[in-house]
Amino acid sequence: VLREITDRKHADVIAEKTERQYRLLFNSSPIGVMQYSSDLIISDCNERFAEIVKINRIKLIGLDMTTLKDQSIMPAFYESLKGNTGYYEGLYHTTLSDKNIWISLRTSPIINENEEIESLVAFVEDISERKAHEESLKKRDEILKSISLSAESFLKTNDWEKEVDDVLTKMGKASDVSRVYLFRNYTTTDKDLKLRQTNEYAKDGIVPQIDNPDLTALSYHNDGFIRWYNSLRKGETIHGIVKNFPKSERIILESQDIKSILIVPIFVRKYFWGLVGFDECSYERIWSEPEIEALKTAGGIIGAAIERKAFESRILKAKEEAEKSEKLKSEFLAQMSHEIRTPLNVLLNFNEEIEEEVEHLVSPELKENFGIVKSAGNRIIKTVDLILNMSSVQSGNYETKFENFDLNNDIIQPLIKEYKSISEEKNIELEFKPASDIYTVEADRYSIEQIFYQLIDNAVKYTESGSVTVKVTEFGGNIKADIIDTGIGISDTYKKKMFEPFSQEEHGYTRSYDGCGLGLALVNRLCRLNNIGLSFTSEKGKGTTFSLTFQNSLWNLYQNK
Repeated sequence: VLREITDRKHADVIAEKTERQYRLLFNSSPIGVMQYSSDLIISDCNERFAEIVKINRIKLIGLDMTTLKDQSIMPAFYESLKGNTGYYEGLYHTTLSDKNIWISLRTSPIINENEEIESLVAFVEDISERKAHEESLKKRDEILKSISLSAESFLKTNDWEKEVDDVLTKMGKASDVSRVYLFRNYTTTDKDLKLRQTNEYAKDGIVPQIDNPDLTALSYHNDGFIRWYNSLRKGETIHGIVKNFPKSERIILESQDIKSILIVPIFVRKYFWGLVGFDECSYERIWSEPEIEALKTAGGIIGAAIERKAFESRILKAKEEAEKSEKLKSEFLAQMSHEIRTPLNVLLNFNEEIEEEVEHLVSPELKENFGIVKSAGNRIIKTVDLILNMSSVQSGNYETKFENFDLNNDIIQPLIKEYKSISEEKNIELEFKPASDIYTVEADRYSIEQIFYQLIDNAVKYTESGSVTVKVTEFGGNIKADIIDTGIGISDTYKKKMFEPFSQEEHGYTRSYDGCGLGLALVNRLCRLNNIGLSFTSEKGKGTTFSLTFQNSLWNLYQNK
């Protein structure tokens, strides 16, 4: 008997190919897939399912789900036995691996042509990462809410030191940490920079550290926290699990039972004033980026309040002195400028927070407005800073604080980094060429920063093509710094007036570029305060070079270390 079986063989090949494709799809699915019987016995599952529930696939097949320790998912399976779709989202404790994971589970019956349940299938996703992100956003929102509630009263209070305890308590509860505290920097007679704890919030059951004698005179340099100083003064945070920190830092931190820490710098008038810290003593907490950014805002609020308090103290003193002299106008102008800058800084900080919050919700045109607000605000702050500094110098109320610092790393390098993106946008080359790694000078740090800021800012602003170069060399036993640009240059007629307040060159500087004409006048006066020789050479259309000579400066003090 002969029978032709070509069609059957062809059908078998198709069925085998379909089975292979199904199995490939089943095993490579990014979602966990499991098949089970009507008596809730697992008949098959892919590797992704085994990976999600943290159980070996071999151990899963044949497992009776009714014997699982965590029965929270079973209602979804019972629903599928009725012919319905079941759903569960929540924490699940795996039996064999003894772990808690966030899962999303969907069960479904497969109905054949006779409307009978032919098989049952479940799809599982690990949503732990999504839940963790949602939780971090929730904590960030709670932190921002507490900051918002505290900001207005904190900035208006007459006694910020009394109000700060309430703010630390609100931030501690909103961020759910063990401790929140404030440290203030101070310099000893031997010029060692130290910090001391002044305020603290501690959760119930956590040992307070406000009276810890080890925290009243902690040295950045001598107690092993130089890494903190170098990062915090740049506006960066210190955060992480303490056991991963350098040994010199762990000695102090572990003695306070700190397992995880976040440190945020506080700046007052651009000075690194101190820090606000957040301790977690119960577990090794991982700080999310939304939490870090929110708590950085808190540091900015505290700095603004301290700055305002300092402003109030200065204005009272200025008022008393101004009533006895002809300097009242300059004093009043300085204080009002400062009053404008403080709330403006707060507005710009919250503008960035709002931009981040609604970035994915608004149109490109509206996004551009956030940048316009930031640019306009920074321009106002720059103008106010110039007016404030110039008024302070003119009125004789600027108090110099001479100290030793590294001109390269403390002043010039941060400014070069700040202006790098601006120069790249203009397609000009910005270079720093020091002849030595370290040049130590003795001068007033803030005014030196202002001098280089104004000169580098002008060089980049008035250079449309070519380069801006900052060179530092030894010259006749002194340190000499040159700021060289290939910009528009200065006309011979304007050179005689360029250091006068509010003076500007008619052609070029005023019509094509922003500015109020105070920058070079301020540079000239600050150079006199620091006994710095100031000179320049310039040719219209070919560029300008400003030269600063630091008298009796120490250089390469640490060259052999």
